[in-house]
Amino acid sequence: HNYKNKSEYSINQKVKTAKKIFKGYDKSWCTEQTISRISNYLIHNNGDREFKGICHGTRVGKEVEWFNKHLPDGSYVFGTDIEASATKFADTIEHDFHELKDEWLNSFDFIYSNSHDHAMDPKKALNNWLLSIKDKGYVFLEHSRSHGKKFQDDADCWGVESEILPFLLLKWFRGKY
Repeated sequence: HNYKNKSEYSINQKVKTAKKIFKGYDKSWCTEQTISRISNYLIHNNGDREFKGICHGTRVGKEVEWFNKHLPDGSYVFGTDIEASATKFADTIEHDFHELKDEWLNSFDFIYSNSHDHAMDPKKALNNWLLSIKDKGYVFLEHSRSHGKKFQDDADCWGVESEILPFLLLKWFRGKY
């Protein structure tokens, strides 16, 4: 979808999330099993220590809840969502995931998202996520066929096929990350 401006994009994203929350939506696109596997991967590769992470585009915050459950005590993971009503869920702040807060620069062990298909400017969003992680940090993008062009709409405004995503990332970031 080609939005005329960022305001149109923002309104559309907020309306979709607000409607779902108002209707009592309490699910996540991802599963607790996936978050458990990512948590185990982090622990296996970095030791049983505290982790600091962000989940971008969390809507009702299930992935945040699951990371905080499966990572070692003292870890802190919070979520972001562009819609203010999402802040009623634990550890969620209102934030446009395209933007980088100065205090986030090189601050996180990992970032997780399954909402990158909601990005108006995916290259900018992903670059800022990469700038948010520490050296040897991780960005976990949960990506499936449903993130492809066939499933694009007003909210899922960016799509790329699973086979193409790795090559696109290499092109965008030229091996920098």
